[in-house]
Amino acid sequence: MPETQRLARDPEPIPEFSESPLPEALADLLERRNLTRKHLGSLLRAEGLTIGRSRLHQICSGQGAAATPEQIERIASVVGVGPGYFAEYRLWRTRALLDPSAIGFERAMENFNRLRGRRSLDR
Repeated sequence: MPETQRLARDPEPIPEFSESPLPEALADLLERRNLTRKHLGSLLRAEGLTIGRSRLHQICSGQGAAATPEQIERIASVVGVGPGYFAEYRLWRTRALLDPSAIGFERAMENFNRLRGRRSLDR
């Protein structure tokens, strides 16, 4: 069958989450969605979500400061995945659950024990 008449295959489903660093996960996701960085920037602006062009380049290339959770949330919203798709977001959430200065020592220890699969250190 000629190339132009070949039936399009169903696209490979996007996994629930990525284990890759943000730049790699985002590049893969953009490829799967048939989007460029420029398209991503346009989508963000269309939704009223501002991430400057140079900052978006830094996030996509892994240069500069790490993406903030808010920036990851904005990007995830326009590419159709939850922010937890990105490993850095999941790591941020885990750190937040364990930060005694943010949630208190006792709650941080409860979360730590729950993440370890234990209810208390007494066992």
